[in-house]
Amino acid sequence: IIAFNLTQLYFFRNIRGFREKRLLQINIIEDLKDEMLIIMNWINPIFNTA
Repeated sequence: IIAFNLTQLYFFRNIRGFREKRLLQINIIEDLKDEMLIIMNWINPIFNTA
């Protein structure tokens, strides 16, 4: 329940015009997940020893 409430709070407080744009919550969650995977798999060239 807490996770659901936090995601709803994020959608309605941080995404401007969430309801007016008729955005689907699942699409936003999938975009966030994809961005997290990109960041977690990113290799910093400064610290690359290969």
